[in-house]
Amino acid sequence: MLSRGGGALALSLAAPTLLRAQETWSFRDFGAKADGSNDAAAIEAALTSGETLINSRSDRYICEEPVSVRDTPVTLRGGRIEFRGSGDGLSFAYGKPATCDLDDMEILSAGEGGGTGLTIATTAESQIELDQFRYTRMVRLGGGMVLGGLGRSRGGWARALHLDTVNGADIGPISIHGPAEGGGKDARWRDGSIGIAITGRGGASPTALDFGAMQIRNVETGVLAQGGMEGVAFRGPAIVNVRDGVMADWLQDGGRVNPRFIFEGGHINAAQTGMSLRGVAESHVSGTLFYRFVNVEQEGDAGWLGLELNTCDRVMVMANLFNGWGDRPSATTPSAPIRLERLKRSLIANNRGYNLDSAIQVRSDQNRDVSVIDNIWEGLTDPSTGQGQTTSDVAPGIRTGWSS
Repeated sequence: MLSRGGGALALSLAAPTLLRAQETWSFRDFGAKADGSNDAAAIEAALTSGETLINSRSDRYICEEPVSVRDTPVTLRGGRIEFRGSGDGLSFAYGKPATCDLDDMEILSAGEGGGTGLTIATTAESQIELDQFRYTRMVRLGGGMVLGGLGRSRGGWARALHLDTVNGADIGPISIHGPAEGGGKDARWRDGSIGIAITGRGGASPTALDFGAMQIRNVETGVLAQGGMEGVAFRGPAIVNVRDGVMADWLQDGGRVNPRFIFEGGHINAAQTGMSLRGVAESHVSGTLFYRFVNVEQEGDAGWLGLELNTCDRVMVMANLFNGWGDRPSATTPSAPIRLERLKRSLIANNRGYNLDSAIQVRSDQNRDVSVIDNIWEGLTDPSTGQGQTTSDVAPGIRTGWSS
């Protein structure tokens, strides 16, 4: 009997003449049946063939174990892949420049909160190794991608998408959903679940990651970014029904301040923290609605915070809306729009907020050259003087008031 790897190799070598003659293939051409049996070996053979793969969007493939691909460029369209058990789904690892291009497909888990749905990684351990990928658009995920469970409350990934030390990614309006715990329309999430995890490894810094108008819902943390990276942009995403929206710590494990984080035109509905940025520079957050997720079940006594900036330099926060839902009876803990700590050479301007218990919170005396102007927090800011934009208008390093 052939081993799993031997079976995949045999399938990929089954028809070499046809491989040269046919321009596009499907999983079925490599032995997948889409009849409820285990198609993992056939799918792995197809993905390691290097051929362009186009499946019917209605084809339903079952995998009883994870599918892994190394150092093979992939162009894949169509198909619904359901992974059984609590392990991982699809994973692609690259030690040399190649492109992973996926669209119009679903990667779903029937398990109860285990594994990672889609992993794309390089094996680079240093910046020199990662620089080989600098002129390659390594990842493209189109708007037809869905990662999640089999239904509203069944299955789901512990991490839907993991980008590990990736250089160059174009992520379209994909859909990521976790299981909705509870029957209400604002049902919760499974504890510990993550929509997108972005990591930098060793001495390598991922660069140029662009995320479009995607939707992430019903996970504990929408986006978790850790380690060094630069050039991360989110444009028009909706991150809803989460505990924490975007949690980014680029100083973890002794990392450095990282430039060019952009978040614009988005929508974050979080129970505790909309966005927390630690260690960004030359960045901006603009045109985004932050509002509090309030459900029947309380989220403890942590309170709600729209945006936290900690150890950041040259950041602009402009034209955002903050709704703390302080007028809803179930929103029992305090709410604040923004918190500043160890912020330098930055501008917080033209933001608006309502249903809030606090103005901008200023922590520590290590803020430097920060302008907080033209912000209005309803019921907290004096429209005649501009005072009340922060909790301490005389805090060191902070200038407040109106611009004119």
